[in-house]
Amino acid sequence: MGKKIKAWAAVLMILVLCVTMVTAAYAQEEITPYAYRETLLVSYEEYWFVDGSGEDIYVRQAEVYREYQFPNGYRELAPIIEQLPITGDYPAETTKRQRVTKRYEFY
Repeated sequence: MGKKIKAWAAVLMILVLCVTMVTAAYAQEEITPYAYRETLLVSYEEYWFVDGSGEDIYVRQAEVYREYQFPNGYRELAPIIEQLPITGDYPAETTKRQRVTKRYEFY
């Protein structure tokens, strides 16, 4: 009778050890997520002017990009738009100038 109990105890111990190893391997996989890396547009300046024929022209310049690393994905939030004064080397018929700062939410 004692030998049967020892044999069952050994089998039970092996099963517990196997379950523990499988659980640890699964937990390690869940804890260490794969990270994505992407270069996203952060900000730019834009202005509008009317050319000689009366047509509205749009110009986008001074783009700034930044590399981000995130675990799952991202979504674009509403940008921050800052009105800028029309000074410097801009056409005389410039009607509007602004800086756009893009924002993202990472998940």
